[in-house]
Amino acid sequence: MNIKLKAAIETIVYLVAIIIIAGILQLIGQNFTDEQIKGAISTFGILFCVYLIYSLRLSSLQSQKTLEQLNEKR
Repeated sequence: MNIKLKAAIETIVYLVAIIIIAGILQLIGQNFTDEQIKGAISTFGILFCVYLIYSLRLSSLQSQKTLEQLNEKR
């Protein structure tokens, strides 16, 4: 595929995504109160932080296991 065509297609996809997200945010703003939106954002923020902690710990444990396996091969 031509690089210029690929760039044009990706640009169109990004613009469509922006329009869709803007529409969804407008619908959310019309159908929910500020307090409900703040609560949802807080909940998702906390869940995301928990996921990050889990991911970091999982990576750490996997690294330790890999190091132990490499040390055993010596």
